[in-house]
Amino acid sequence: MKDFIRSENGKIVYWLIGIIACIIFAVILVPPLFSTINKLDPVIMGIPFLEFMEFLLGIVLAILLVLLYWVQKVRGEL
Repeated sequence: MKDFIRSENGKIVYWLIGIIACIIFAVILVPPLFSTINKLDPVIMGIPFLEFMEFLLGIVLAILLVLLYWVQKVRGEL
């Protein structure tokens, strides 16, 4: 896996993680992109849907940023 990430084709992984992280970041920060989903005011585990999704997307974003850091460290770009 590390050899693939160090190769030229491994840059695709780097860009893919970065683009997905930017999309999630934009969805969390721009309310019109996020509030169009909530139509019926559902509740998940006692938490309103919007708060639950922001929490979940925050966790996913943190995981993606850790992966991006790891990819940069393997590629020697840090």
